[in-house]
Amino acid sequence: MVVVLSLGSAGQALGRVMRPLFAYLSLRGIRNMMYVDDGRTSAATKKRADNDYAVTINVFQQAGFTVAVEKSNKLGDPAQPKEYQGFIIDTCDMTVHVPKQKLRRLRDILSNLLHRRRHKVQDVASLVGKLVSLEPALGRSILVGTRLARIAIVAVTDVSDADKKRGNLWNRFIDVDDNIFAALHDVWTLAGSWNGCPICCWHTGIT
Repeated sequence: MVVVLSLGSAGQALGRVMRPLFAYLSLRGIRNMMYVDDGRTSAATKKRADNDYAVTINVFQQAGFTVAVEKSNKLGDPAQPKEYQGFIIDTCDMTVHVPKQKLRRLRDILSNLLHRRRHKVQDVASLVGKLVSLEPALGRSILVGTRLARIAIVAVTDVSDADKKRGNLWNRFIDVDDNIFAALHDVWTLAGSWNGCPICCWHTGIT
């Protein structure tokens, strides 16, 4: 399958190709969720989940897809806490978590950023974007904690076309004032306690 750059969405195209497969699985009472190449199977019991998972893999292989077995769960290993899309979805206590190692890595990056008050917009935007993406597990608190930083980023990059032509806006510098610093410091301090928000959607396990 070939998608011309800027003329088509790979995810959308792949979704159309796989739609008949999911329709077939759904008719058999098998619940699956797929995002590009990352999927999960859900069922009421471990035995049913294991059986549905085996059927799903077989259907995709029969359709010509190559299943990355080394990256997939093994048959006979269904469990309620499972990693999906970078989150640990636990249907035992109905929560979504960020893996501890991932959260620790982001807190380390944030700690380094807080040691200085002046940074490239690109560096601040990259970190803030990663933090905001954790909203399914950290809840609305992460959006509040990064709000001032996001406003500051927009203030620097939302300029006239004439200014854009003068250089790469993302290489400009942004000053972390006391309010932004305090908010991001709260994120660094409290992110661990925010981790583990309730599942917001039964079908995906993510917001």
